[in-house]
Amino acid sequence: MKKVLIVIRREYLVRVQKKTFLLLTFGAPLLIVGLIAAVVALTVAGKEEKTITILDETALFESHFEDGGDITYTFKDQSLDDALADLTSGKTFAVVSIPADLDVRDPKGVTFHQKGNPTSSITGKISRQMVDRIRQLRLEQEGIAETTLDSLNGIRVNLATFDITDMGEDGEAQQSSAGAAQGIGMVFAVIIYMFIFLYGAMVMRGVIEEKMTRIVEVIVSSIKPFQLMMGKVIGVALVGLTQLTLWVLLLGALGFVASTFLPEDAFDAEAMEALANTPNANAIQASLADNPELAQGVFTVLNMPWGQILLTFLFFFVGGYLMYGALFAAIGSAVDSDADSQQFMLPITIPLLIAYMAAFTVVGEDPNGPAAFWLSMIPLTSPIVMTIRVPYGGVEMWELLLSMVLLIGGFIGTIWLAGRIYRIGILMHGTKINYRVLAKWVKMKN
Repeated sequence: MKKVLIVIRREYLVRVQKKTFLLLTFGAPLLIVGLIAAVVALTVAGKEEKTITILDETALFESHFEDGGDITYTFKDQSLDDALADLTSGKTFAVVSIPADLDVRDPKGVTFHQKGNPTSSITGKISRQMVDRIRQLRLEQEGIAETTLDSLNGIRVNLATFDITDMGEDGEAQQSSAGAAQGIGMVFAVIIYMFIFLYGAMVMRGVIEEKMTRIVEVIVSSIKPFQLMMGKVIGVALVGLTQLTLWVLLLGALGFVASTFLPEDAFDAEAMEALANTPNANAIQASLADNPELAQGVFTVLNMPWGQILLTFLFFFVGGYLMYGALFAAIGSAVDSDADSQQFMLPITIPLLIAYMAAFTVVGEDPNGPAAFWLSMIPLTSPIVMTIRVPYGGVEMWELLLSMVLLIGGFIGTIWLAGRIYRIGILMHGTKINYRVLAKWVKMKN
């Protein structure tokens, strides 16, 4: 155990002291914030007032176009040729022509002229305002009050969903929300997926590098290959956790600093004042009352069994990484370069991809169905799938415990398999490796 700790310490310190680690850890958040700031600055700087001339021969749309953002609408009584001449000379940004014979039942013949190809945002704004006015005219023709139609269109049936898996102390079911559960599960699943791929590959590259520089031949003279492998896998995991923690802290700090440079009118003043003057959150309660689905999602998040969710995430996060990290280390020990490793990467990536795709399909559609159940039991897919299932609720305790036991068993089997390959492959050079050779290494006793 002492030797494993020495390897972990060495692996951790060597990697965190590298310039590439420091540059990526501290440079990535700065780059992200800088890119966002650049996009915002370019967006603000790129906005210039645009005057759009509207030739309305029907006289039905005047005063029904609202200026917004950087667009100003000007109604003119002139010919299309004169308006196009103004467009050519730069006196106007674009020209919209509405013909006199426009039929509100079948509105055709409206034209839009501009230098160059128009953007969908501008044409969309014009189209929406015309549709609103035509809709109003059609209602008047049919003798239907707009308020009546709005009330009919506003009819919604909001299903109050409840989870009866864990009844409250008063014997009542807990309110649930599929959207909130799916969002939380997806976030945790993506974290596991990305961590396994990024830092598992780091383990593999580290093993290949030490193998090619012959450093490992000296190291294994004083430590067992299995201990070396576990030390590298755990050391890289600690490097990854350190990097992720620093990213979260730096992005949070940079976001806070950036918010202090926002203009005073960046937020709605009335809304902020109302929020400040309501210690008991009456404004928030009123907002939730107007949006039952939002309220249901908020209450679901607050009432979720966060202890169980976080413990499940941590268990499958650690177990999944250690299992896949050992496989990546075994691949690194068997090959002489990154290019040679590609043929062995497929069996590892397929289960992860299946679990990731299932998260958006079968698990999202039926988190407690047969497909989701079996995928959460298979050790190679359970780290992602079970992490998604738990926030939904409905996972029986025996299912969760069985999945954990199977993951532990899969981890032990994977570690044994990877160790058998690692102990021989780490000292092999120039040998053409295929699956048959790997099988022989596994069977070798010495």
